[in-house]
Formats: sequence, structure tokens, C-alpha cells
Amino acid sequence: LTHACETTNTPLLHLSTGCVYHGDNHGHGWTEDEPPHLDVNRCGYYVASKLMAEQSVRRWGRHYICRVRLPFDGIDHPRNLLTKLQKFEYVVDETQSLTHRGDAVRAMLDLSQSEAPYGTYHLTSPGAVKYTDLCNQLSVALYNGKKRFNVIPAGEFDRTMARTIKSRCVLNTTKLA
Repeated sequence: LTHACETTNTPLLHLSTGCVYHGDNHGHGWTEDEPPHLDVNRCGYYVASKLMAEQSVRRWGRHYICRVRLPFDGIDHPRNLLTKLQKFEYVVDETQSLTHRGDAVRAMLDLSQSEAPYGTYHLTSPGAVKYTDLCNQLSVALYNGKKRFNVIPAGEFDRTMARTIKSRCVLNTTKLA
């Protein structure tokens, strides 16, 4: 695809992931200029494929790499974070960046239509949220506060439940703003 865009001189917009980072960078969130924390040999297929795709896309100067994180909206769907959380019994009490799907689509269109500088952009909602706070809000809104989520430490979750290394991160959105 990158080669086809080069051949036709067409800008390329690649949808990627913020799962390449871990932590919150001392409360500042990770910027697009900071190198990913994971490499293709130390992560699952999803993140590895996104990292390899980003490398390929970067070969063409006229590109946008748009990183999203934990997409959500008001549509009940298995890929929607809010739908997923309702099925969880255990949650890790960590702070995360989230991406509202509609906002991300508008941001991608704005980048392209406004002819913003090419490069990488973090398309998450400003700020971050703790899973436990979000789960408590879901419990109140959908289950009259009766659904309980068990909090599990990140290390225990990673050792006992995770199939691959899990990213828990906050992305900085200053560049997009």
C-alpha cells in the first residue's frame, strides 16, 4: 500500500495503536516523538503487526500515522471498550487513555482536509481514566450499582490471565490539539 501511494503520489493515513507504550510518562503522557517501548519480538501479534506497518508507512513521507487507544462509543459491539468491560469480572486499577471512535474519525478527516503536517498523531481523548472509576460508572448507569468488578494488581493479571504483554498507558494529545 505504501508503494502504491508513492507511485501515485497519494497521501497515506494508517490507523495504528498506542499499545506500543507503557505507563504515563510521569503524568505527562507519551508524545509521538518518543520511541515505542515494545518491539516486534516482545509483544503479541496485534502490536507487532502495527509496529511493522508503522515502519513501512514511514518510508513514504506523505503519511499520517494515527494511534488510537481502547476505542469506545455508544454502540454495543464486541470491539467497544464499554461492551468489553461489562463482561469483565476482574479489572486492573490503572490509568488509561481512551479514544472515542467518532472523535477519532473527525480528527483523521481534519488532519487530511486541513493538510496538517505529515507524521504521527495520538488520537485519544485528552486526559485519562482509571478502569475502576469507569467500571464503577458503568455499574451505576447500567446495573443500579449492583455489578461488582474485582480489582486485581497488574502484575498478578499479567502472570495469571494475560496471553501477551498488556499495554497500560497514557498518550499525550498536545500535537493533535
